[in-house]
Amino acid sequence: MLEEINKRFKLLRESCNKSQEELGKVIGISKSGVSDIENGRRNVTEQHIIMLRNWSDFHINENWLRYGEGEMFDELSEDEEMFSLISKLCSDGNELKKAALKAAAKIIDDDRFWYAIRSEMLKQIDSDKKE
Repeated sequence: MLEEINKRFKLLRESCNKSQEELGKVIGISKSGVSDIENGRRNVTEQHIIMLRNWSDFHINENWLRYGEGEMFDELSEDEEMFSLISKLCSDGNELKKAALKAAAKIIDDDRFWYAIRSEMLKQIDSDKKE
């Protein structure tokens, strides 16, 4: 029978909608290494847990992964979520995104700008949901 942590490891990968190869890149192992973990032929190591805990795309609850306690993902405060999203935007090397965020930050005191931006974003989100 598979170790419980191995089962949670697989459930985590599937919940994050990642392939074995994609998750392997996150934790520094091959696709076959991920498969070995999921099938109980290899253990989840402390290093794997640290890499998953520090994964910027998801906020994994370490206690859930280790012991099955709590929810799979940590609940973030609004400030933590905003910081995470901005960090993600700035870390992908897209200069256009960085320039747009920098320009927006310079006009931060004008609430009309932010209401307009929020309105357009909500329209886009609604449009995406309908597709």
